[in-house]
Amino acid sequence: MLDGQSSPTDPRSELLDTSPLESACLQGRGSFSTDASCAQMIIRANSEDLLAFRAGALCNIIGSCSPSDECRIESSSGGAQPEALDFCTVDGTVNGEIVGTKAAKLEEGTCFQDSDCPGKAMCSTWTEDVSRVLECQANGLDLVKAQGTCKNPCETVSVQDFLQSMNSAYEACQSQDDCNEGALCEQASDSCRIYTCNSETGEVIANACNRTCQAATLELAAAQFSNDGDLIIDLTSNAKAYAGSCSSIFDASSVALLGNSAECLAEDKELYIMLKGDATILEGDVLRLTPSQSSLVTKVDSISFQGSTRPVSMCSSCEAPQAALTGPTTLNEQCKPSSDGEVVFSGASSTGPGSRPFASVLWSMGSEPDGGIPTSFLDALSDANNRESLNLDLDSGVVNELAAGDYTLKLTVTSFLGTSSSAEHSFTKQSGNTSPSVSIAANGAFYSRGISLEVSVSTQDVLCSGNQVTFVWSCGLHRLGQKEECNILDGVGVRSRSSLYIPSTTLAGSGIQVGDRLTFNLSASYVGVGSSTNVSQTVEVLGEELIARLEGPSGDVQMGGKDEMIVFSAQNSEDPSDPSDRMEPMRYKFHCEREDELAPCFKDIDYFGTVSGFQWMLNSSMFAEPDVQHFVHVTVAKGTEGVNRRTASATKVVIPRAREVIHTEIARFCPGDTSCSSRHVSINPLALSVLVRLENIRNVPSSLKYRWSYPQDQAQRLGVQLDSSNTRGGVESEDIIILPGPAQPYSGRLIVQCQVTLPDGRQTASAISILSRGPPVCASTEGCLRIPRNESTFPGNAFVAHAVGWSSEGPLRFEFGYMSEDGVYRIVQPMSQKMTFTYKAEVGAHRPYVCAYDGSGGKTCTESSFVLREPATDYTAQQLMSTLRGVNFAALLGTGDDNAIWEAAQDIISHLSAASFELDPEDQAFVESLLEDASAAVESISRSEVADARVGVNTINTENSLVRQGMRVNATRMLQNTAVGLRLLEVAQDFGLDVETAENAMENSYSALTSSDARARSLLAPLGTQETARSMDSIFASIGRQLARITLPGSSNHIQRGNTTLATLRTSSSESLSTATISPTGSRHGPRVQFLGAGFPSWCSSDNECSKQDSLAAVVTYLQDPFPYIDATSNLNEVLQERNATDVEVVSGLLEVQLGYEGKANQLLCDEGNTVGCQLQLQLPLQNTYNASKSHACVRIVPSGEAYQAVRSTASDAAPTFNGELPTGSCTNSGLGKHVIIQYTPPPTKEIKPEIKPRPGRPERTRSKAFNVYVVVELAVDEAAQEGPSSSIAKEQLMRDMSQALAVGLYRLDSSLMGDGLGQMCTDCVKAEGLEVLDSGSSLVILAVYLPDDTLDESKEAFKGEISAASVVDLLSESEFVDKVVGVSLQQKDDDGNPVDLQPEPSPGSGRQGDGNDGSSSESALIGGAVGGAVGGALFIAIVAASSLYVCTRRKKLGGGKKREECIYNPNPLYKQGSQATVYIERMCTPFNQPGGYYAGHETASVMPHPDLEEGQNNQECNTSRV
Repeated sequence: MLDGQSSPTDPRSELLDTSPLESACLQGRGSFSTDASCAQMIIRANSEDLLAFRAGALCNIIGSCSPSDECRIESSSGGAQPEALDFCTVDGTVNGEIVGTKAAKLEEGTCFQDSDCPGKAMCSTWTEDVSRVLECQANGLDLVKAQGTCKNPCETVSVQDFLQSMNSAYEACQSQDDCNEGALCEQASDSCRIYTCNSETGEVIANACNRTCQAATLELAAAQFSNDGDLIIDLTSNAKAYAGSCSSIFDASSVALLGNSAECLAEDKELYIMLKGDATILEGDVLRLTPSQSSLVTKVDSISFQGSTRPVSMCSSCEAPQAALTGPTTLNEQCKPSSDGEVVFSGASSTGPGSRPFASVLWSMGSEPDGGIPTSFLDALSDANNRESLNLDLDSGVVNELAAGDYTLKLTVTSFLGTSSSAEHSFTKQSGNTSPSVSIAANGAFYSRGISLEVSVSTQDVLCSGNQVTFVWSCGLHRLGQKEECNILDGVGVRSRSSLYIPSTTLAGSGIQVGDRLTFNLSASYVGVGSSTNVSQTVEVLGEELIARLEGPSGDVQMGGKDEMIVFSAQNSEDPSDPSDRMEPMRYKFHCEREDELAPCFKDIDYFGTVSGFQWMLNSSMFAEPDVQHFVHVTVAKGTEGVNRRTASATKVVIPRAREVIHTEIARFCPGDTSCSSRHVSINPLALSVLVRLENIRNVPSSLKYRWSYPQDQAQRLGVQLDSSNTRGGVESEDIIILPGPAQPYSGRLIVQCQVTLPDGRQTASAISILSRGPPVCASTEGCLRIPRNESTFPGNAFVAHAVGWSSEGPLRFEFGYMSEDGVYRIVQPMSQKMTFTYKAEVGAHRPYVCAYDGSGGKTCTESSFVLREPATDYTAQQLMSTLRGVNFAALLGTGDDNAIWEAAQDIISHLSAASFELDPEDQAFVESLLEDASAAVESISRSEVADARVGVNTINTENSLVRQGMRVNATRMLQNTAVGLRLLEVAQDFGLDVETAENAMENSYSALTSSDARARSLLAPLGTQETARSMDSIFASIGRQLARITLPGSSNHIQRGNTTLATLRTSSSESLSTATISPTGSRHGPRVQFLGAGFPSWCSSDNECSKQDSLAAVVTYLQDPFPYIDATSNLNEVLQERNATDVEVVSGLLEVQLGYEGKANQLLCDEGNTVGCQLQLQLPLQNTYNASKSHACVRIVPSGEAYQAVRSTASDAAPTFNGELPTGSCTNSGLGKHVIIQYTPPPTKEIKPEIKPRPGRPERTRSKAFNVYVVVELAVDEAAQEGPSSSIAKEQLMRDMSQALAVGLYRLDSSLMGDGLGQMCTDCVKAEGLEVLDSGSSLVILAVYLPDDTLDESKEAFKGEISAASVVDLLSESEFVDKVVGVSLQQKDDDGNPVDLQPEPSPGSGRQGDGNDGSSSESALIGGAVGGAVGGALFIAIVAASSLYVCTRRKKLGGGKKREECIYNPNPLYKQGSQATVYIERMCTPFNQPGGYYAGHETASVMPHPDLEEGQNNQECNTSRV
């Protein structure tokens, strides 16, 4: 694995060949759980540490072995016996030569932790002169440790920070002369303490205050601009620390001056205001505090400051802006002049103090040739100056008027502070087109994302020359002002593509460091032509924001007891630019503060715990006061002050309790696979989840109660408390998503707390502290998307757009596109460094947008508008074809600029959409050929060496635009290009799949399929479309993974295009997923998945992979037309029980369910030994070919080799059911994968009529009326109405229906009282005595119930109790009008004629929980997708035939414990037509109200479990079987 490496003695001599690691990444093998961890591991492998020389460690990385393996291997030294593994040695064995060290030796006076120092000395590792030491760990990776020095405690940062914090509230004085103006030297309060440190003993001492300087008034004083454009305000007294939005401090007029994005930082006697681009404050302005503010208060007593500042004064040494000017260095004559803005010179990357808009922008000429400047060029300069534009646009006509020669442009910008700066840019107008015009866009580069150099090539130049362009790159390196060798481009050579990407692995392997400045030189020339165009671009390699992570207890912590020693660890803090700390070790600083800030955290003021590098160990009994919030902070740092200094902090909120506590912890989740950054971006949803750690009690969310809130003072400051209006899903679940808006401050610290109540009433609390910041700011009041020409008439379809006026802390990238009418962003130019884009628009009014992205997930968008009018009436097909025939994709590929392809595709679509006439066959054939060329060009780009996520987005969206033209397409290429585009997106670290592109990818898939004429449906003769099905699988799986990646816990995402729908759901725990329901379409009658996973949490906790997941995602895909998978499945007929089945066909869509982590696809939800309580209940819409008289089965389809294999459901077969107007089938399955419902005709069987042996009878019992049942039905009766469909119902029909239905319902409750003693139902035991019309218009049916005369009174009352407890569905499910029943009662009517006790809503067993089904309709109650209730408390099975519904019941008979099976006939009103179908039931029973006899028929379709079943009872006991 090493290139030419012969000995480990010089580990820096050669670099590791990372191709095996990269391969492992792409295959998802080994320890690479995410793309980010994969990339970081390659960075580590290419670094200067010793990993590359440890064979066992490399084996571990690619997943071939692990430290836990108890295997033995042969040593390279030739030992006689195999040896145990040791990943720190050269050959991976315990006796091999150790590469590096396992335990670093300390010299005297040096240390890693406090315990390494003598006496009271403490280990100081915060200073910038620490040493970097490597220690090899068990997995073969080096742990980087910061080696510091032992110091007197008084000299350490921990003690110095403590002294500064404690003493900042007071200023000691002896006399008035010691105090500043406006302060009085007065006697201090008794609680005042001044802390000092004894340099001899190292002890911290608290001294009582005598006199202190105290402000006479609490107000603002002087205000002055800082040199870099921020604002500094002096305070008359020490302020309590505050970091957040200024809007809670200043009044509305002052906030308008500061801008909504200004951040206020109060500390001691200074209020520092960080201004952003939307600030408008100038010298002489005055700021006023809002009278009711409570954010800026004194550190002592928390008294609010009042008043206003003095007029703002100017800075003493104001910084000048930095002007920047970019553009082509060569201009050529344009062979096809246009007004499209062919050439752009841009000063948009110029920056000024505070990132504020410039006070003035001035364009001028620095030098020019002897021929002078044409008027048209001067007019362009004048126009740019009048608009104060940072872009100079030149159309091809202006370029052609320029005389050949050398020119120099000059741009001068002046800041709001009055300082100025200029930049110049030289270019040459060539007399002949001897080399192409090119320019480079690069705004700076974050280390871990690599360096992207985006090159634009003049399409006109290349097309006019007829030549292909080649590119040659070189580079120079500058570090701390010194020029060094640059070797990052070794092996790049001559390229045919213009843009260049240098991955972070190459930067690390070449020794590039944060802060280096790289100058890239590009030479572009035509093939076979000697001259070239040379351009250069300097890029600074930036370090990303550090990510501070602090692990340890939070919320309630017991003082002493089991929590006596608590440990806070920042080991998982991270530098994305240097994950292995190769360049510099991470430094850590811990400290604690109380919420009141004035008192020490610990009883002993000399106690600082024990620091061990990245760990801080504390004795919880040392906390000074219980029931007070303590904030435990860690600050991590790299770099030196003023030179690449980067810091980040993290906080744990701890509440010491003098009692035993329950441990809870709040976790924060962010979209994507990478961990959250240190600061939350306030425009994004904030997703949190609380975890309760209970001993001997499993954390079941349904058994716990949650309440999220803000602390009272924070809620008061924000003016809002958390509730359902500002959260997604409310504040009473384990997950919470706080929506952007009033509940999220623009910036500052945000504390969120959650109180958890246990079933036994015990309560516990937890809190989390989060730093937030704002997104990029549009600094211009006119918007930051400038379109100089916003109106045109076709064919003038080009609109040049500029992203200008943006403010951010770091470099930005920009995305251009259109906003749809429903507010969806449709990307046209994916995120890139280019700040200019040309829209090739279709006819109509458009809302173009630009979004600015920063490096930490911040995003801000702004819109504009333009209109393209229809062409003149004389626009002809000849003109259209003339334009289209001028498009040559082969020549455009020759430019080397990918954007030329995307723009040409846009242009074609624009022209085709403007045509209002039909094309003749010849022109139609040409257009189809041109679209084919476009697709082929897309294929070429997507497979080039520079293909990246931007290419992926453009590939998918361009294919989608082409297919929408209604022409014939190459279906195979479309599928392949779409799949490649998705792969490019999936491997990108900082580029996510947006919803619109995902939907376009879905549309591409089904469009490719519907373009094929061969769409056979026969399941017995598959067409062998495995490749098509596999392509679809690849596409949908990638979309699902990427959509799941951006789904926050407690939320879902849905996308739909055409006949395909995909949904993702993410939960923070396996308990939540085990009861989740996912409906891809959101329709109650549409496809749906419900997890019946009571056993899933325990399985997940025991499974190695499942237990590793911080959160769990489910992906559900629904295809209305499943034929590609069906055609690729060869064994559908074989999985049926009837081997000779005929007329086999699919009668449903395809519903796929997967879990969103690697290695689980198409497996059982749990495993073979844990199928009970690990099932999925699936609801699938049925197609119109569904035939109730045929047999049905639910089948799971899984990949098998290059094809697919069908697996018959063992838990239950399909249960086709009808919900309203849309039929759906339901089935239960234990496996993940694709599911469909199969319809077939079983082979004919001989009718069997077994001999019926008469049962021993008993005399018929006499009956008498026992009581009445009153039923209210929302139906109007009409004495004249005929039976059958009408606007009203006949009285006799309703009475007959209700009496028959109630008789069946009561028989289910008690067959002994309502039966004839011979196993048959009593047919005249319920009689309709009358019907009354109520005032509401409803009907009251009075039904008399007759019981045997020998019925005991207690039995009668027990029966009445069963009736009262039963639901409407239990009693009247057989009624045609059950959905109209609003009440059932055994009581007399009240004064208004209504029963006094109406039945409550149906019990949970009578409808699917959460689906909106009220259980009132017979078909919903009996055969709905998740019916848990049973007739008379029994398990039942529904079988739909052509004209009847049979219900097989199994229940315990009251008394005696004997079980009885009955079959009950239901005259389903939906199926009154057709011949009577029959059923053969196990135990041989006869349909009621039907002639006797036994018939062969259908198998059972579904088993619907009842909650009353005994634990472990087989819920298939009542299944039918064929005889």
